[in-house]
Amino acid sequence: MAGGSIDLCLRYRARYGVTTAAPEGAIYLRNACIDSDERECLFLHPPHSVSFELANRDLYLSFAIAMAPECWAERSGACTFIVATEDETVFSDTIDVAVNPAHRRWHPRGVFIPASPGGGASRAITLRTESPGGLDFRWALWGRPVATVFDPADRWADHASLAPDDELADHVRATEIDRLLSCDCEKINLGCGGFALDGWTNIDGGDGVLYRPPDDERVIALDALRALKALPGGVARCISSEHFFEHFTRQDGYRILEESLRVLRPGGVIRIHMPDLAQIVRLYLDQIPEADWESVQKPHRRVHLSLTVDPYGRLLPREDYTRAIMINNGFHMDGHRFVYDFETIKQCLELAGFVNVERAEFGQSRHEFLRGIDRHDGGETGKSWIPGLALIVEGSKAER
Repeated sequence: MAGGSIDLCLRYRARYGVTTAAPEGAIYLRNACIDSDERECLFLHPPHSVSFELANRDLYLSFAIAMAPECWAERSGACTFIVATEDETVFSDTIDVAVNPAHRRWHPRGVFIPASPGGGASRAITLRTESPGGLDFRWALWGRPVATVFDPADRWADHASLAPDDELADHVRATEIDRLLSCDCEKINLGCGGFALDGWTNIDGGDGVLYRPPDDERVIALDALRALKALPGGVARCISSEHFFEHFTRQDGYRILEESLRVLRPGGVIRIHMPDLAQIVRLYLDQIPEADWESVQKPHRRVHLSLTVDPYGRLLPREDYTRAIMINNGFHMDGHRFVYDFETIKQCLELAGFVNVERAEFGQSRHEFLRGIDRHDGGETGKSWIPGLALIVEGSKAER
């Protein structure tokens, strides 16, 4: 195993190499925001612990400790945070938000943990919280603990150059592929996001940058191309994707179409729902009366801008929000790689081998099983201006 960065929150979420000494509800994941600094946390109620099985290598464990703001008004608010190996305690610190108001913040911490001489290939690293006097305040936060495991050949490698947690990724992929192969996959919903469809095989692995796989047991957490390649040919009646295809380069999109064609049975149908470049140009030229720039588009886009922390969208002092900024933000901040018009997506589908490529309307299809599945409607299904700006295309796999 080479060196790598291991996010313990991700391992806890995947329940990979994790053991706990706590009742249900005493340990869970949550986000906590203190002084505008939001972090994913292991929320570990004292006096309990959680252990992670990690490689027996030199490692540096970085984290932040805090007591959640909900408990700052308590008359007593002390908690001790402990990191231990199988043999010894390697870190201990106590904070008390009641006695010392300066403790009402994140406390960045870190500890170097050398490999255990003569130990096996792995060992347990334990995070534990305790309350002095045995009190249980249920407010202890371990902010995004990350173990940097050093390769023996490059012990002091720069953190940024280290590999991601490939061991966990391989485990998650294998588990999700097993789940995928247990589905009938007659109807596949690629890149479902938060819109999983009942009765469909929903697939979304996130992109590792802007989007995480949905926290939904109905969703297979795999990237689209890997999922399609894992499936046998001719198993699907239909494949649908909604506001997903534009997140790939044109070349990667073509590879997804090739695999989709293989996975579809003869006569099977693919439905692609995405932004329409022609309509985006009309928005820029202010040629859509129901979505005019000043009264509809600009307020809508400003709300969208207010919900992001991406500095790309930050306006300069006295700068106004223009249509050019809107288009560039749409590409960059939404993770779009290529936005199609009908001519280009039709060409791509036909090059991949699809036939009968045609436009469809929001919520409508010549195929009954594809009607009423569209979800990106702007809030008021079928009546807002957003569905009318989408490019929805269907194509078929030729009959034998």
